[in-house]
Amino acid sequence: AGGTLVAVDAGARALLDAVGVEARRAESDEESDRDERLAEALKGREARTLERWEAQVPGTILPVRLDPAHPLAFGAGAAGDPSRMYVLSGGNGFEPDAGFETVAYFPEDLHKVSGVISDENLERLDRSAWLVEKRLGGGRVVLFADDPLFRMFWRSAFQLYVNALLLAPAF
Repeated sequence: AGGTLVAVDAGARALLDAVGVEARRAESDEESDRDERLAEALKGREARTLERWEAQVPGTILPVRLDPAHPLAFGAGAAGDPSRMYVLSGGNGFEPDAGFETVAYFPEDLHKVSGVISDENLERLDRSAWLVEKRLGGGRVVLFADDPLFRMFWRSAFQLYVNALLLAPAF
């Protein structure tokens, strides 16, 4: 049999290994050699505070490109352009892969619309997937990198979520 699983934000990240999707990670997540570890351990408080601040994405409005032919994108695009919308991002993204369908992604040369985000985080999110759908066994999994229902303010993202709940089981 099969069914549809819709996971959002941290719930989606918890399922990544189980469904074969990778998170887009910052380079600082990779293993570093001894010299780099020592330099990190001996940094002053001000440098560590600045690094933590630059690594955070407290909520930034970013443009997203949609696949308007995908059923999950139905009715979610900006007025006059069904392939564009904006989301509030917490800095999460998935590594694109041919093993799943990318419904929404951050475009190349990503620029913020509003909010605070470091250049390094913009580069990391550049061309990363925001909404993916994958067939798994007899069912499917729909993963949102961030919360599309944040404060019920983002109508286009809400439409994507409703489509995931109502349309995903049908296609």
